[in-house]
Amino acid sequence: MIWLVAYVTFVALKGKGYYLAPAYCTLSCAVAVVVESWVAHRPSRRLRAALPATTVALVLLGCMVLWPFAMPMMSVEDFIAYEQALHAAPAKTETMQLGRLPQQYADMIGWPEMAAAVAKTYNSIPQEQRSGCGIFAANCGEAAAIDYFGRQYGLPPALSGHQNYWLRGPRGYSGECLIVVGGDSETLGKGFREVVRAGQTNQQYARPFENDPPIWIVRGPKFGSPQQFWPKLKLWI
Repeated sequence: MIWLVAYVTFVALKGKGYYLAPAYCTLSCAVAVVVESWVAHRPSRRLRAALPATTVALVLLGCMVLWPFAMPMMSVEDFIAYEQALHAAPAKTETMQLGRLPQQYADMIGWPEMAAAVAKTYNSIPQEQRSGCGIFAANCGEAAAIDYFGRQYGLPPALSGHQNYWLRGPRGYSGECLIVVGGDSETLGKGFREVVRAGQTNQQYARPFENDPPIWIVRGPKFGSPQQFWPKLKLWI
């Protein structure tokens, strides 16, 4: 019932396929109880003895084959060759263009390098101005990467209007100084009086729209404080 409720909820809300993954734990336990009960009532001792070992072997074999899809245990080029050999590319869950890697893998490519590039830009700002300069990322993945990998560089928590990051608000920044990951000078120039390209991060295997994103330092918001224009930044997709 738990799995069914979760399934119906995600279908109704147009959730992505992997959102349902945690619910399979409960479903697996229920199936295990049914199988165990069925085996216990079989008269054949050989069946009762062989079935658990066979099940474990099949599970281990499946895990070995699928393991590279769950965690990066080989080089990117080797993974691409492995995926192509199995003809097992995961289905797209968004309409954005993909590169050579599947979406969920490509989404995480280059994050440590991006955080390092942002840190370099952040440290280029005069020290007395850094505490008042926020870091804005275009989406929640980039913002989370800055939060996670940026700790070693002493970066402040990232800002973003995407998904739950929007709920965290502008964190008290005045907007007089922001580091922006991605975007272009024309769009940023509509919102800020000063736009300076300060760096770039190379993400060769990332999704095309996130490949080689520029890093900007912007100052002087034209539309007031972040608290005033924050509602317009909400991106809930």
